[in-house]
Amino acid sequence: MADNQPTYEFHHSWLKYLFWAVALSCIAIIFNFVVSNSSLPQIFDILFNGFFIAGALFCLGRGLQTQSVMTITANGIFHRRKMRKPIPWSEVRSIGFTTIVNHEGRDTYEIKIFVDNSAEYRHRLPKSLELLSGFYTTEKYRPFKIDANRFQENTAKVYNAFAAYGPPLPPEAKEKLLSRRN
Repeated sequence: MADNQPTYEFHHSWLKYLFWAVALSCIAIIFNFVVSNSSLPQIFDILFNGFFIAGALFCLGRGLQTQSVMTITANGIFHRRKMRKPIPWSEVRSIGFTTIVNHEGRDTYEIKIFVDNSAEYRHRLPKSLELLSGFYTTEKYRPFKIDANRFQENTAKVYNAFAAYGPPLPPEAKEKLLSRRN
């Protein structure tokens, strides 16, 4: 393919992660005042504050990341948090689309990428978690699930990127992704 074809890059919202970092830090501070004035053992203070501060640092770290989370090119697709290496379009068997209504009553659009040998592209789990993952997985080759609403870029750009290079999306995907303003 020609080198002059565009590369589509998608980023997660830094504002959401910053909000959670601040919220978890506030909870840790409030919890510290509550526990210090109670008769609970100090170990609870250490454990809970450690949990909330670790969560806040994780969210802050994610919020400060500037590199793209997902990249779509003429050669394939790469989602940094879900894949070990890029998946060439020739390996993608099909693409599915699902609409899920979240707890707020808003539609969440999920794109499923079906690959015959998905284990080759998936991040490896530690052996203990790998054993547990077999208990709740019914599909031999699980699809990669990408939430189209989670990116800073709007869902129309997600649709355009898949339409430009990937296998065809189901018809309802075009209607919903192009009409959504997020």
